[in-house]
Parts: sequence; C-alpha cells; structure tokens
Amino acid sequence: MRYYHNLQMIMDKDSDMVKDQHQKLSGVIKGLHKQLRRAYRESDGDHVSVWERHIKDSARMERYAQAMHQLATQHWSVHPDTRIQWCRQAALEYFFGGGIHLALEKDMKRKMRQCLSKTPTDLTNHTLKEFGTCTSEDEIKNNFEEEMQQVRENIPAKGHVRLLDVGSCYNPFLECPEFESIGIDLSPATQSVYQCDFLQLELTPSLAHPPSSSDLNPTPLTTALGLSLAPQSSPVTRLPRASFQVVVFSLLLEYLPAAAQRWACCVKAHSLLQPHGLLLIVTPDSNSAYRNAPMMKSWRQALEHLGFHRWKYHKMEHVHCMAFRKVKEELPERFPESVENLLYIPQDFSDACYDDDHLPSSERDPHGLANDDPEHEAQLETFLLLSAGELPLLCSDEEDDGGG
Repeated sequence: MRYYHNLQMIMDKDSDMVKDQHQKLSGVIKGLHKQLRRAYRESDGDHVSVWERHIKDSARMERYAQAMHQLATQHWSVHPDTRIQWCRQAALEYFFGGGIHLALEKDMKRKMRQCLSKTPTDLTNHTLKEFGTCTSEDEIKNNFEEEMQQVRENIPAKGHVRLLDVGSCYNPFLECPEFESIGIDLSPATQSVYQCDFLQLELTPSLAHPPSSSDLNPTPLTTALGLSLAPQSSPVTRLPRASFQVVVFSLLLEYLPAAAQRWACCVKAHSLLQPHGLLLIVTPDSNSAYRNAPMMKSWRQALEHLGFHRWKYHKMEHVHCMAFRKVKEELPERFPESVENLLYIPQDFSDACYDDDHLPSSERDPHGLANDDPEHEAQLETFLLLSAGELPLLCSDEEDDGGG
C-alpha cells in the first residue's frame, strides 16, 4: 500500500508541474495578444503602425513562438483528436474521399434551382456572370460534367498535395505523407519553417506549369513554389498565385489585432489557392458550440463574399474547425462597405472579460476566448444587428448548424 501511495504522490506532483508549465506558457500567448489589441485600440485603428512596431520586437515574438511550440507538442498533442488531425482528414476527404465531387453536385443543383426559376427578363448581368448563359437543364448538366472532368484531371496524387501552413510555428504537416507542406511564420520555432510576414507577402503571377516531385533535385520549396524562385530561403517575400491546393490558418486570425488584417489574409489565401482549393481555418474557443455561433456565421458571411463556400465545420472542445472551398476564381471588383468587420473576434470589443487567472490552469483558455460580460454582449449584439441586414448569408455546402 505504501508503494501505491508514494506512486500517487509522485503522479500528483508531476500533474501540478505540468499545469504550472501550461499556465506559464499560456500567459506568454495571452500576454502578447492582449498587448497587440491594446496597442491597436490606443492607436485609433492604425493597424499598420501597430504591426510595424510589433514585428520589430523580435525577442518577444521568439518567446511567443517557443511557448506556442511547447504548448502544441507537449500539452495539446496528448489529446486523442487534434486540430492537425482534423485538417489532415478534412483535406483527404475532400480530395480523395469524394468530397469535391459531392460539393460540385450541390453547385449544379443550386444553379439549376436559381437559374431555371428565372424568366429571360430576370437574367440580369449579375445572374449571367454568376451562372453563365445556361437556360436548360441539359446545358447545366453538360457544363457540370466538363467542370468535373477538369477537376479529376487536376486532383493531385497523394503525397503531392501542395499545402501552405501560415503561422505554422513548427510545420506539423511535415509528418503527413500526403502533403508537400510549406510552413511560414512571422517567427518560426524550428528550422523547417520559413520566416515570412504574410501580411506583407507579394503575390507574383501564377506558374503555368508548377514543377512536380520528379524534377531534378527538388526541395519542398522549389516543388511547391516553382523552380523560378529557387534557390529561396528565409525570409519568403513572394509567392505565385494559384500555387497551392490547401492553405491552413490554424490559430492565426485571432493573433491579428484588426479585422482588416484578418480580411487581408483571407484575400491573399484566395489568390494563392488553385481553383477548388481548400482553406482550412482553426480558431480557439473553449465555450460550447453555440456560444459564439454568431461569430462563426459572421466569418462564414465574410468568406462567401470572397468566393468561398463553407464545406465542413466541426467544434472541438477548445477550437472551431472550418473548411472553405474556393468556388470563384476572380475576386469581385467591389465588396460591401465594411465587410472586413465581419471577421471580428470577441476581444475586439473588450479584453477585460477574458481574464481567467482565478481558474485552475486546466480550465484556462490559452487564447482567452471565454466570455460572460454583459457590456460586451450588448456591444456585440448592436454590431450584429447593424451588419446583418446589409450582408445576408449567401450559400453553403452544409445545412445550418452550431457553427452558423
């Protein structure tokens, strides 16, 4: 009995040490996020100058990168389901499990309903641009078959799915044999990640014939980005348009203090993706699936204005996981006014309600998304009412759920 008692004492001590370490690492993450948001509010919305000052603080960014690396590999990875596993399975299901075919079939049925229900006088320039000049069911089906054939010809083989992981930290997708993974980060935690300020990234013309892994002496960077850019090392300052089948924003967007910056990142992701490419977004939230459903619906609205349809949504215990497919190749010439504000996070309205220092470390949210503040609720409700009438939800591949 004494043996088991001593063993339990050792296990309890180890557990306390793990919790203390988790608390310290989470404090580094939350501290930087709060500092950025505070600086943004005090600047009267000048996110450009705030970001310029931030990227000069290399010591703090390095501490953040190491803390995030330790949290991801020593704490979060012990859970049976992780954000990385979800992203991997979503991409495999989409490209190799029939997901893209089912999505295109829904597109065809949607076009039939919307286009064939209109009379010739209803076919405005917008309608023709959206659905083409198809006025018969057979013509829509023929166009679908042609598009599906092009998709089949361009679906990459397993092992050659070009994936860009933005805010990668340590490039976890390198362990997934299905991907040619390129990790970029403002402050990389490992040498497998290229340094890159995604907000300042220059987009170059698309490569007519992206090289494959059969090229002579390829590296992950030259394979994914083209031999015209090789040899290239950190920092990465430019990438060709339409170069990737998958772009990942995992715990990235909430890092940025301004909705306009989150919008800029999504615009850039659209340009970097090939037609029918997949944008995977993971954002933290330790509340129930329905607690921040208005925010998820708002994000979905914003991305649909960019030419994405949401293909999959899943709420894990501490994160929202979303997959958006690129359905339009060209960005609209104009967007609705203030559309970028749809990419809000609760902390845009108040940080005071996210302090959880009174909670046990196991219950603390490392990103501070828990919220029960009445003043925040009133501000958020007003914001949603003002935007909802002007920016309606467009369409989706899913039925409405807790994710909006």
